[in-house]
Amino acid sequence: MDLSIKRFVCQFAAISGLFGAANVFSLDTTITLQADSAITPKVSEVVTFGLPLAEGEVVDLSEIKVTQGATELPISVQAGMRWHWSDNSYRSVTIQLQNVDMTGGNIVLRITDEGRSTTDLTPVPHTNGWIAAGADKANMLYPRILALHDPFYLDDTGIIAPYNAAPETPDSFELFQQAQVNNWSGGLDYNASSGANWLFDRSTAYFKLYMTTGEAKYLKEAILSKQFYFTHVRDDGSTPAPAGGEGCWTYGVACADGKYIAPQQAKLAWALAGDNSQWDEQLIINMALQSDLGWNQYATRDPFDSQNEGFTERGAGMAGLAEIVAYEMTGNQTMLDHLNERIASLKDMQQTEKPWDLTNGWVPKSGGFTHNIDVHEGNCNESSCPLNDSTSRGFSAWMSENIVDFLWQSYWVTKNEDIPEMLRLIAHAVDDYGFTSAYSGGDHVTKPEFSGQNPRTQGCNTMKEDTDLLYMASAFAPVASRTSGDWWPWYSDNHNIETVLVLGTGYYFETDEVKKMKLRARIEKLIQGWGHTGCAGVFSGVYRLFNWQHRSNSVRTWQWIDETIPAPVGGTSSSSSSSSSSTSSSTSSGAGGTGGDTSSSSSSSSGGTTVDNPPSAPGIMAVVVKSSPTSSSSSSTSSSSSGTTSSSSSTSSSSSSSSTSSSSSGGVTGVTGVSFAAVTKTAFDNSPEMTRAFWAGMPDVNGDGCLDIYIGSHSDDDDSNMLIQNNVGGKCQGTFTYFADNDNYSQASPVTPRITSRYTWGNWYGHPQGFWSFYGNDVDGSASGRYVIDPSFTTVGGQPQYQRKSTACFGERPKCIIADIDGDNAFEMVSRLFSAPYNTGYVVDLITGETKYPSPVKNNTFTDGLLVFDVDNDGAPEIVHVLEGGYWKFNKTSKALEWMADTIPTGQTKTTDTSSMVFDYDADGDADFLFIVGMYDVNGTATPWMYRNNGDGTFTDVTSTAFKDITLSNTAYFTTYSNSVVADINLDGYPDVVFGGQGFNEAVTLLMNNGDGSFTEDVSIDFTPKNFGWDARKPWLGVGDYDNDGRIDIVHNGNGPDFQETASTLMEGQLFHNVTDNGNHWLRVRVRGNGANTDGLHSRVTLFVPGTSNVITSYQVGVFTGGYQNLITHAGLGDNTRVDLQVDLPHGGSSCRHPNIAVDRDVVVLSTCQLVDYQPGSAIPLSQ
Repeated sequence: MDLSIKRFVCQFAAISGLFGAANVFSLDTTITLQADSAITPKVSEVVTFGLPLAEGEVVDLSEIKVTQGATELPISVQAGMRWHWSDNSYRSVTIQLQNVDMTGGNIVLRITDEGRSTTDLTPVPHTNGWIAAGADKANMLYPRILALHDPFYLDDTGIIAPYNAAPETPDSFELFQQAQVNNWSGGLDYNASSGANWLFDRSTAYFKLYMTTGEAKYLKEAILSKQFYFTHVRDDGSTPAPAGGEGCWTYGVACADGKYIAPQQAKLAWALAGDNSQWDEQLIINMALQSDLGWNQYATRDPFDSQNEGFTERGAGMAGLAEIVAYEMTGNQTMLDHLNERIASLKDMQQTEKPWDLTNGWVPKSGGFTHNIDVHEGNCNESSCPLNDSTSRGFSAWMSENIVDFLWQSYWVTKNEDIPEMLRLIAHAVDDYGFTSAYSGGDHVTKPEFSGQNPRTQGCNTMKEDTDLLYMASAFAPVASRTSGDWWPWYSDNHNIETVLVLGTGYYFETDEVKKMKLRARIEKLIQGWGHTGCAGVFSGVYRLFNWQHRSNSVRTWQWIDETIPAPVGGTSSSSSSSSSSTSSSTSSGAGGTGGDTSSSSSSSSGGTTVDNPPSAPGIMAVVVKSSPTSSSSSSTSSSSSGTTSSSSSTSSSSSSSSTSSSSSGGVTGVTGVSFAAVTKTAFDNSPEMTRAFWAGMPDVNGDGCLDIYIGSHSDDDDSNMLIQNNVGGKCQGTFTYFADNDNYSQASPVTPRITSRYTWGNWYGHPQGFWSFYGNDVDGSASGRYVIDPSFTTVGGQPQYQRKSTACFGERPKCIIADIDGDNAFEMVSRLFSAPYNTGYVVDLITGETKYPSPVKNNTFTDGLLVFDVDNDGAPEIVHVLEGGYWKFNKTSKALEWMADTIPTGQTKTTDTSSMVFDYDADGDADFLFIVGMYDVNGTATPWMYRNNGDGTFTDVTSTAFKDITLSNTAYFTTYSNSVVADINLDGYPDVVFGGQGFNEAVTLLMNNGDGSFTEDVSIDFTPKNFGWDARKPWLGVGDYDNDGRIDIVHNGNGPDFQETASTLMEGQLFHNVTDNGNHWLRVRVRGNGANTDGLHSRVTLFVPGTSNVITSYQVGVFTGGYQNLITHAGLGDNTRVDLQVDLPHGGSSCRHPNIAVDRDVVVLSTCQLVDYQPGSAIPLSQ
């Protein structure tokens, strides 16, 4: 972060008291200093350690500050690695403390990027704080004081490829690793070891075990192993050569044998221990060069241009790992060139049908790196082995992990576009040909050629038949080869753990749900069968078993993938700890899933049609149209002639209609005729007072259709409040029970990512039953957080469980809006960063933050004024940039964003995302927008800007008409911290605006739509408990019909006694029941889009006077800004008792018209155009 900006943030926080001390900074983590158990701590210790840093987190070393309690400590900070391929920010630093008194036990340090005020120390050699280990560790030096990182911080730094830290309570996989270390691996006597004991990189395996657990003993062993390894790296200035040169490893192995070269441990030692004393850049580069050159293994970077060319997956993978690490550490262009050449060669080998493939029928390609296994094993050489020999045509199922490891790591650095398909193909090749069983009918069945024989697995493997891994695999070799003892020896399942990486990374890039299901089934059995303490005793003197199993961090990588990529519909869903001994079956079925039998709570009332698949079910036919709302009368007329059934005249399924009843609880009626009653004390059983409440809304947290209440805090370490609506017998009760957090929906650790405001709900991450997750923005710090609802949570109406939080919006103080810009049925984020170049309007990958579509112009203008909605009713959302007077439109031909200039009148100089709204304010069938800008001034105004859609892709400023004689003035500071939403409060068909507050003393201002293009301000109802304040909370509100009476209610995040009451008991959040009784009607519509779009994002919902093209009202389903989203359309209809309902699915999807339907009810429109009656309190149907 730019220091001037950071200082402003800190000064601003100090003046305002808004931020707690732990919550201001982009970098905010802890380090625990722990004396090694073999030493006696002293009063004056030298402590040196490394600190990995996330991309963009630190750009100036002077930012870093270390404190112990309230005391800032003098430090030395030295540069480590850089994010040189992206923004060149620091990727790691080395920090040294001196004169540290460790006699009192462990010390916890806090590290932030606040900027330090102490005088820097002059660094001393780090070995001043190191000590020699015992003779069994060859008297290698290691730190007396071990600096232990927060593992949940580490897993978000990007210092290695994505993974999840181990859970705080050890899972079965951690216990398995722990037992391996305790039983045999940790006891390796270095002096008595052989070179083979170090193959596959022992030190890196221990570093990654430390990173996932934070355990000191693993860090110590990692450092000692690195020390020993580099003691035997040739460092004499010689030139790398086939016979061996600088960079080779010399401990009991040939200098020409490149498979022993492993610089990854150097990267991790530098990043975690702050130690780069055993190498310089040239040595790291030479290690990678030598790994590629040594003649003891086959060259694998050159083209694979002979059918008997020598090849091993191990050699190719270990050289690739050396190259990617060397590039990360040094930025050397030759390393990047070699890496890309290797990837291109492997792609060609894997995917190109060579002449010998065509001649011998070795097609189609299997996806494996197929070569001559006899050459691989040394049974003959390239010239002596026979040609056209199918008996030796195969690949190594387990060695393929070495290639996958370097490809996976390379993808996160280079984003090489060939890697995803390579990983997908090798995953399926190993799954299809690398085991003695095949997936069939939801289970694994032994292949005929292996049946009748015992599995050749370890006795501890509890999933023997299903995970019997072959040493060599083939799509072309005859049965005799594949079942031979050379190809199917005993105990190949010793490699099952690392094979999880092969299958898991393929799963990450797979898009076919059936294929994903197949991969997942095998992965879960691999972990279940081997990842437990029963297998920790498998050893037989093979120390490198630990290295090959754990160097790639396979299981923790899979757990991140499992959390990131949803379980396939109809497949199994593992828990967040994939080492669980059991799996749970998804209850969903069919495309999108239904979450079980919903026949008792929903019924079809309209058999919708599409052009390609007309329905056979009886009911009102939904005519498929492609015209705009104003030209659809002929379609609606023809559909009316198709007849009606009793379903078309059904009555409301809700508990009571607003047209016939009113609340008996009384209320206060405002000057515009709307009435509200304060019901907090009768509706809430409890809602504990919060430190800083910054958000309030009514999401459906558990998929039962009953709106719940969420009061969001300003930081994850201050618990939010979740109140779940009581559901009895499938009916929403209108009362709420507080569901305590318990590190579930507010997770304090890690500190970042986090949410400070702008919570956004929806099924963005693929829950099989459509249950909502949420993400938010961190407007004060770094990447923001997402809370993904656990796919194993399937209890409709239950208490939701969330996975460990992860990053939602990427970058410095980012704001983002969920969208499907390109119509690929996969969500993206529209991003805006805080500092130059701002990247305003960039479309980034939902999961990784990788830029998919940069905004080609105007991207350097800082703004909150981005809105995402369908400007021109073509079914695709545009990205509106208000300050620049235009919007970006996605061109499906060029697959790029195009700037549509001069479409919006300019003149304003500031916008806000919290009070920006998209709605059809004039009921003409297209979307208009409004934004309200508050000023940081006690006497300042909150200025509205209203833009009417002209229907041709341009807008007209109608502010002077819409807000004539309305002045929104602050009654206390900082209107900008409130939000605004759209809701048809009086159900007259013209959506109103609920403005979140004119400062702190007015929590709600109603801007009632008059239906003539103008609004009337109503502040006559006192929604405010008078307890807003800068130190406590900012006025934020949400709307929804919580009691299903058809009228839209309001919740806000203030605390204090309800208006009309005098009790002093404080309750966080205030609920106001709409008791307006004016006889108007309504319809509530949920849309189910195609595939993953279970919330129908970007759909248009239009209500017509039956049999005409006269629009009553229209809405878009969307997340429009950080302050307003509409996923459940609650449409007021005035005095219309029947309507034509038209739903246009996005991106050229079906347009479904349901004529002459009854109102005052809830309906669900499925992607098939089917109209389903729905009663809140039950599972919401995803499909029929």
